[in-house]
Amino acid sequence: MGSVYILTNKSMPGLVKIGFTETQTAQDRADQLYHGYNDSVGTGVPMPFDVVHEELCDNPKELEALIHQELDELRPNKDREFFTFPDPSEAIQRLKEVHKRQPTHANCVSSDSLWRKWTSQFLTRFSKLSNRSKTAPKEEEQF
Repeated sequence: MGSVYILTNKSMPGLVKIGFTETQTAQDRADQLYHGYNDSVGTGVPMPFDVVHEELCDNPKELEALIHQELDELRPNKDREFFTFPDPSEAIQRLKEVHKRQPTHANCVSSDSLWRKWTSQFLTRFSKLSNRSKTAPKEEEQF
């Protein structure tokens, strides 16, 4: 499990960075790009990256390769993971379209739907615990 993320940077208007990670969140990766890894220096960008989208899936390396291939004509530098998108929502839409065509798409979910699912499960469990504590005897009554 990992994710393909889309980042923006205020110091690079009109560009998005599309990458993947298998070991950390997109925000962790964005922080790593700005601050560096362990004691190393960051990538030299003047402003931190903002996560605009994170797509969770079982094979993020494959999804990243597919989206990079699809957007190759939008790369200002073929050796970097940056793409020209004046509006990041267009990049998000393109990623979702490529994701739907990905052979392993059935095992993937967007971070939005994952968040909704997690929140629903959390609220259900919290509600059950809350109801249970209302019916449980008070601590001093147990003795």
